[in-house]
Amino acid sequence: MKAKPTRQALDEALSEINFTNISDFRKIKNINPHFEYIDELKTIEGLFTHLLDMRKKGSSKYFFISSSMWELIYERSKNKYKKNEKYNLTVKFVPEEGAHEDYY
Repeated sequence: MKAKPTRQALDEALSEINFTNISDFRKIKNINPHFEYIDELKTIEGLFTHLLDMRKKGSSKYFFISSSMWELIYERSKNKYKKNEKYNLTVKFVPEEGAHEDYY
């Protein structure tokens, strides 16, 4: 785990996602087929903002939030929040069981 500015951690997680595959998947399955790249980003950023708030209020090493087929996982080494804490952020697109390996 590395201590990074929060936006940098999110940008790094997003850089590993193939948004073209996600868009294609949504169109093929007709699941929010109108979603564009900006819509996906808005969803993820909204979830991330909520997750950052949860980490300050919660007493856990693990926080999870999901919506619109996106999962965000925040993991830290301590139960209580500490400013500039080290953490791991995972962002996944999980459309259906077993399918996510090909799309994030």
